[in-house]
Amino acid sequence: MSQPAPPPNSFPANYTEDDIPSFNAITDALQDTVPPCMTSYQTSIYSHLGSSSKLDKPETHTYPRFFNANTPFLYSNSPLRPFKINSPQQEISFGNPLNDPALLKMMEEFEVKSKSNQIDAGKKQFQNFSSAKIIQQPNYLQFQQVIFSTPVQVEFYKTMTAALPVLDSRIFQVNEVWVDQKTLTISLRPGCWMNPHSLDCYSKMLNTHQLIRSRQGLIPNTDVIRNIVHREDMAILMRPMLDHSDPICIHILSEARVGFRLEIANFVHLPCFDDKQWILITANLQSGRFFDIMYPDGSGQDRFTTIISTVCYNFKSLFALTYPNCNAFSIKDFDYRFIVVPRNHFRYNTSVFLLQILKTYRGMGVLGFSTVDLQAMREIFLYEIATYQNSEVQLPVVRPFLQNHGSRSFK
Repeated sequence: MSQPAPPPNSFPANYTEDDIPSFNAITDALQDTVPPCMTSYQTSIYSHLGSSSKLDKPETHTYPRFFNANTPFLYSNSPLRPFKINSPQQEISFGNPLNDPALLKMMEEFEVKSKSNQIDAGKKQFQNFSSAKIIQQPNYLQFQQVIFSTPVQVEFYKTMTAALPVLDSRIFQVNEVWVDQKTLTISLRPGCWMNPHSLDCYSKMLNTHQLIRSRQGLIPNTDVIRNIVHREDMAILMRPMLDHSDPICIHILSEARVGFRLEIANFVHLPCFDDKQWILITANLQSGRFFDIMYPDGSGQDRFTTIISTVCYNFKSLFALTYPNCNAFSIKDFDYRFIVVPRNHFRYNTSVFLLQILKTYRGMGVLGFSTVDLQAMREIFLYEIATYQNSEVQLPVVRPFLQNHGSRSFK
C-alpha cells in the first residue's frame, strides 16, 4: 500500500526537520493527513518515554486489541496511531486509517467509555500532546489550607477594598511597568478577572528583587535563578511565523534586557494570555530537556495547542541565536511535559494560582495548595505588590498604614 503524501511544511525552509516541535503532528492531524513516518527527533522522545519512572502508567489489560494481534494499542489523536505499549521501545510507524466503519465505531465508543471511567475515578485524561510526559503529583493536601496571610496583610486587604471608589493613583511602578490602585485591587477581588498589568507587575517585582539580591551577593546556592518574560515580549513570542532575525526579537532574551545571561538560569517562565485565560510554559533549563506546561484551569487545554507550539518554537530559535555557545544543554532537543498543578473551580481564579506557581515553582511539580487558599493568596499578593520597597511610587494610602502597623515603608 503506497504511503500518503507528506504534509506541507508550515515552517520556513531554512529550518531543518529536527527544529520543528515534536507535536507538530497535531496540526497535521487537523488537516486530515497522516505523516508517513516519525522523525529522528520524535523517535528519541518515544525512546526515553518508555523508561521514565515519572509517567502515569495505567493498566494495559483494559485497552482494545487488534483482531490479529496480541499487543494492545493506545489511542492518540486523529489520525489513529497504534503503539506497542508493553515494549520499552515504542513502535516508530504510524498506523493507517481504518476502513471498517463498524470497527472504527466500536473503538470510538470504547475511547469515550474509557475517558468517562477515568474522570469518574479521578484520573487524568490522555494528553492531546502524545509525545509529552505527564508529571503526576499527589493530591494529599487537597481541600486543606496550607497558605496563611498575616493579620497585617488581612487588614491591608480590607483597607484597599473598602477604598475602591476613591482609588485612582499608581500603586506600583518599576521602570516602565506600573499599575494603578483600582486595577490591582479589583484584579485580586473574588469573582474578578486579573488584569494583565497586575500579573506583569508581580513578574517585574520578582525579577527586580532577584537582580538586586544578586548584586548584593545575597542569593545562596540553594536558591533557584528564574526569569519571567514580560507581557510585551510574550506578545512577540506568541506570533506565528516570527522573523527571528528581526532586531526587536533578537534582544528579547539578551543579557542587556534580562539583566543576566539566561543560560545560567534554572527556569524561564513564559506566561501566555489568551481570552482572559492564562497558561504557563516554563523552559526548565535546570533539567536540560523539557518545557514544563502548567494550566491551573485545564478545561480549555486544547485551544492552547497552537500557542504552546508557537511559543516553544520561537523561544528555542531565539535562545539558540542569542546563546550559540551554550554547552550545558541543547535547547533544540527540548521536548514537552505536562505538570499537574492544583485546579480551581472558576476560570477567573486561574491567574491567582499562576502567581503562586511563579513564586514557588522548583522544577518537579507544584507545592500543594487548593481553592481554600485563594483568599489568603489574594491578601498576600496585594500586600506584596503594593508595599514593594523598590517601587518608584510612594502612596499616601500605603505609607501611613505601614507606619501604624509597624511594618517596613518605602525607601
